[in-house]
Amino acid sequence: MPGSLLSKLKTRIPSETADRNNGHVRVLIIEDEPDIAAYLQILLKEYGFEAACETDATRAIAAAETFRPDVICLDMVMPKKTGLTLFMALKKHPELCHIPVVVVSALHPQRDFDDMPFEDFVRKHGIPAPDVWLEKPIDRAAFLETIRVVIGKKRHESPTFS
Repeated sequence: MPGSLLSKLKTRIPSETADRNNGHVRVLIIEDEPDIAAYLQILLKEYGFEAACETDATRAIAAAETFRPDVICLDMVMPKKTGLTLFMALKKHPELCHIPVVVVSALHPQRDFDDMPFEDFVRKHGIPAPDVWLEKPIDRAAFLETIRVVIGKKRHESPTFS
C-alpha cells in the first residue's frame, strides 16, 4: 500500500537512527501488565520497529543497557519498583539519560504526583520531564505517531503532555 501509515512511518524515521540498528528503530517497552506489553510489542513490530519488553522494573536498567533502545515506553504504576523511580534512574544514568522516554500510564500527569503536575515534580528533583506522556487506554494511531515524532524530535524541544 503506497499511502499506508507503515510506509509513512518508515520513510520519516531519521536514517542515522535506523542505520545504527540494521534499519530498525528500537523501542524498549517497560510495562508490568503482560497483555499490554505484548500488544505494544506486536503493534510496533507490525509497523517496522524492533521492540523488546521488560515486565519487571527491577531488571529494566539492565534491559536498556543490553538492548540499547532509541526510545523507551514506560509505565508509571508497577510493583517492586515504581515507574517514577525507574524514570529518575534512567535520567541519571550516564549511558541512558539521552534516550527519549514516552510514559504510557493510567496516572494523570497533572495531578497524581504529590498534588502537583509530574513535570513540576521531576523538575523539583532535578530531572527533565519525559518527552511525551500518553494516558491509558492506548490509542493505536496516537501511540504510533508519538513514537515516530519522538524518534525525529530534537532533544532541545519542550516535552509534550497529552
